[in-house]
Amino acid sequence: MNHAQARGQSAQSNALQAVLQFLLESGYQSTAELLQKEAGVEYDVDALIDMPARVVTALSSYDDQRTGAFKKREIDPELLTVTRWMGSLRESKETYASSPSLSLQTHAANVICCKFQPRADSTLFAAGAADKFVAICDTNQQGAVLRRVQASGPVLCLHFNPARPELVLATCMNGGHSIVHVEREVNAAAAAEASPAGALVHSAIEHKKFVVAGKWSPDGRHYVTGSHDGSVNVYGAGDADFTWKQVGRHEFLARDNSAAVVEALEWLDERSFVVSLREDNYLRVLTLQDNGAADALPETMRINVNETGDDHVSFTILDLRLSPNGLGILCATDRHRVILLARPVALPDVASPPTVVGVHVRNFYTMIVNDGYSTPRLAWSPCGRFAYVTSQDRALIVLEIPSGRSVHRITGHEINVRDVATHPTTGQVLSCGFDKTCRMFDAAPAAAGASAAAAASS
Repeated sequence: MNHAQARGQSAQSNALQAVLQFLLESGYQSTAELLQKEAGVEYDVDALIDMPARVVTALSSYDDQRTGAFKKREIDPELLTVTRWMGSLRESKETYASSPSLSLQTHAANVICCKFQPRADSTLFAAGAADKFVAICDTNQQGAVLRRVQASGPVLCLHFNPARPELVLATCMNGGHSIVHVEREVNAAAAAEASPAGALVHSAIEHKKFVVAGKWSPDGRHYVTGSHDGSVNVYGAGDADFTWKQVGRHEFLARDNSAAVVEALEWLDERSFVVSLREDNYLRVLTLQDNGAADALPETMRINVNETGDDHVSFTILDLRLSPNGLGILCATDRHRVILLARPVALPDVASPPTVVGVHVRNFYTMIVNDGYSTPRLAWSPCGRFAYVTSQDRALIVLEIPSGRSVHRITGHEINVRDVATHPTTGQVLSCGFDKTCRMFDAAPAAAGASAAAAASS
């Protein structure tokens, strides 16, 4: 057999393995068995371990090259670090959550967001709903609602302060946001007014449309809000405790110079965060400056999410989550796809913002059902071996990061699942949805004792 024949046989073998991989990952067990019998081959799970979803990825890459100019790239330095990361995850004994343990109706309206308090021993979680209330619940008391605090409007997003976990930021439909003290027991009258002594310690309305995203910085000193009006605001501590003031603002324009639509954001460190816009193939990195001037929040980097480097827009990123170790950025799209990007090694630059092409570490397609009308949300497991994404078919999909496979479908909700969160140490998963419930799922014992480093990312 000459070299050309050997190479042809190898290509055919790889093609068969890729097709078998697609069939098995998609649940076509019987079809895969028939193909193995007819072709006289067995599926080798290790053959494509570094090439998850090979068929779909190849077709997606081909489509990208047909619709945009393909740009050659040198070997990415990010991949060297990521390869070691994936290797360590394969050695992890962490397990994913799947066992139902709690179902609770926290509101009379649709529940839109939920988050665990990021303390290792905490049993509290917060849930926000369309009725404008944030419910504080305790899993030790079968999810009993301890108190309800009214925010400035229907609640779209919640995020606990990692440095002061008694505080949770709630962003709202009316262009406003509120900060709630979850551990204060106050009467109903005190809970209804923003006061340093009450449960509602701060409230403001400074956007013109839905505030779909809001997050505290890793050190808890700042928080950022992002709105459908195309702007992001950063706030820092005021002169007194429980007061915050705007220290930076940035307004985005779409390609036609109209106001852009901010969909998601995520902090990369204490000063920089990344923003995704609707119908845009770039992630924008903004870095907070100390000059106190009008340009205190400039754009300092762009990350082209298209692997080929072209400017074709084929999806919108609707949620972003930094990995527990800070090496990757998980992106949930409106096209049945979740992308894991390597965090760029390039540094943000105010004077000359670099534009880099994102390095795709993993692409997840199977089991995920999210189209242009979806609002997918993400959460990492404590150690980062798994991630969870909401799916339009009333489920949570478990993503195994090192293998690049969708490995489980968690069910229980009767209508759309709207948010997902993970406990920083137990690995428990919390979800909420339009069936007006919050549900909790337990992980196997191996997940207990995991590092609390992922608390701010859950």
